[in-house]
Amino acid sequence: MEFLRKVIYRFNDRTRKKNIFLFFGVLFFIIIVSGTLMIDQKIADNGTGYFTHRNIQQTNEAIKLGYIKYETNDYADTFGLEWEWKPGVKRIIRSGPDDYDDIGYIVIQQTLGLLGVPINIHSVEIIHNLAFIISLVVLSFVVARLCKSHYAGWIFMILALMLKSRILSLVYGTPDSRTIVIIFPILAFSIIFLLCRKNALIGSVKGQLLVLFCGLTCSIMYLIRSNEGMVFILTLLFCIMVLKIKLKYKLISVCTVVLSFITIFILLPGAIALHRDMKTGEYNGGVLPYLRGPGKHQSYHSLVIGLGRYPNSIGMIFDDIGCYEILRERFPDAMHPSLNYHGKGYYDGLRSIFLDYVTHYPKEYITNLSKAYFELFYFIPYATSTGNLPRDYGYLPEPPGVIVDKRDLGHNVRGIVTLKSKYLKLSHVEWATFCFAIITIMYFVFLYLSNRVENVNKKFFLSICFAIFLQGTVRAMVPVHGWSLVISFWIFFFITLLYILFNRAIPTRKEGLINLAKKYLSNNV
Repeated sequence: MEFLRKVIYRFNDRTRKKNIFLFFGVLFFIIIVSGTLMIDQKIADNGTGYFTHRNIQQTNEAIKLGYIKYETNDYADTFGLEWEWKPGVKRIIRSGPDDYDDIGYIVIQQTLGLLGVPINIHSVEIIHNLAFIISLVVLSFVVARLCKSHYAGWIFMILALMLKSRILSLVYGTPDSRTIVIIFPILAFSIIFLLCRKNALIGSVKGQLLVLFCGLTCSIMYLIRSNEGMVFILTLLFCIMVLKIKLKYKLISVCTVVLSFITIFILLPGAIALHRDMKTGEYNGGVLPYLRGPGKHQSYHSLVIGLGRYPNSIGMIFDDIGCYEILRERFPDAMHPSLNYHGKGYYDGLRSIFLDYVTHYPKEYITNLSKAYFELFYFIPYATSTGNLPRDYGYLPEPPGVIVDKRDLGHNVRGIVTLKSKYLKLSHVEWATFCFAIITIMYFVFLYLSNRVENVNKKFFLSICFAIFLQGTVRAMVPVHGWSLVISFWIFFFITLLYILFNRAIPTRKEGLINLAKKYLSNNV
């Protein structure tokens, strides 16, 4: 019997391996035949990324030096001010002494360069393209497991590549930290699925290692783009809270996520800075300077200029210079008296302006925020339909042949800040696809509430909905965000559609009669 059991196990193991090879073999065949590995240079050459060329220049300098070196002080360089770095964690300073930028993107780019990957504009475009495709491969495998069918994974990849063909400007046309976020939801949904499926292990060491892996992944997203990354850290914590596990395991898991965040946001930049200082001979034996964190782009700047999206009572417009003038008038220490760089009181002043506006004009704020939420129904189809057009710094591109009101344009860049229905010039097919997606998602929600979704998958879908809500809120408050929301919406549509089709979530006539009979009997007993 033991011999027979071993033979059966080996046969099943070989069959499982053959199935995996078959699945990925067909998946790679789809990728190669589709031509998605090729770069459309016409699209790639038309966009303007956020510090794209400077990042490439700094990376090549780091390759020559042999260590990661990303520190900059933009306002000091612009206005000819003297500045110097002290030993310890290095920061990217933009428009003032406390205006830090996220370091994750440049750290990853320089790490690849130091590992021997050539870094130039073309190679960076290829890296962005490959990162998107690889993340789709991972999620295709997840969809196949979710729907219990290889066909579902293959169809998902075909649908995702069709989506990719409409948003090439986001995938690699403007390769920077603002567009790389489109892979965040794809990876986040994959690890959340894994966590939901392995929730029975969370009380063990293996389970906590899995939580640590999920936390490290989301923390890297935070290091790259803090506002977008925080969405998925909160989604991960939400998923842990709704899982059916003991309270003590939930608390342990939360602590594990916090540990992963400290590792990525504190220890990793500290290790990078220590390596640099030891290379340059600047290390003085201290430890504390390497534990202070690299800083991040603070949210109040985006929140305050985001108020200028619509007409408001404080005269704010969506423009940095306009914001500076209001700050300079109300908070003298927030800005230099004559030059446009921040003072020490910059973020305190922004916080005061935002909170004063919300408390003194709550009705206006809620009205404008409601408009911004409603605008999401314009934003998703518009961003998809214009995904191959040239764009600047992550702004929505202006479609050809459409006259945009001056108030709705971004200042000093090509792009739209405030969307209106008249700007949507979608084809009948695009409108039909978007409406079908909305109907499919609404029907899936009905099935979810009717307990037609398997219990093992409910927490996964609930976590996705939570992430989309947070992404929508970020976009509503700051109109230069939202690219990951576009991906999340379409990915959610693809997954729900395939789940409905392959998991037979649509009740048959016989099942419908049985359900009616059960309902009748329960009401009459």
